Amino acid sequence: MIGVLVATHGEMAKGLFDAIDMICGTQEKFSIVSLKRGQDAESFGEELGEKINELNSDEGVVVLVDLLGATPMNQSALNLYKSDKVEVITGVNLPMVVTAAMERDCFSDIKELVEKIKNDGKDSVCSVRELLNI
Repeated sequence: MIGVLVATHGEMAKGLFDAIDMICGTQEKFSIVSLKRGQDAESFGEELGEKINELNSDEGVVVLVDLLGATPMNQSALNLYKSDKVEVITGVNLPMVVTAAMERDCFSDIKELVEKIKNDGKDSVCSVRELLNI
């Protein structure tokens, strides 16, 4: 099973984790890391690396982060050099996390799962007024 790690600023990852538990039920090989106010990048990176190692298997780990170019992404990206079974996706939203949790058993190729997560995340953003044609 492909592991899933959500890494964000503040308590956003915890909120996404709680929502997944409510929507999808308890998940195996699914964890979070939250960058705390005042926490330095190095200690966050160590915590993140430990979680990735815990979740990693032959199938890999998808890391979902909040902001492109920010500490969670930068520290996650360092793990790309350590394993070709780690993938990092920016711009995390709840539909992306639902897809990661619910669809990961359907994919043996982590890169295919990454494409599905990215597409579902993009497709979930819309104007309801436009959608309802109001």
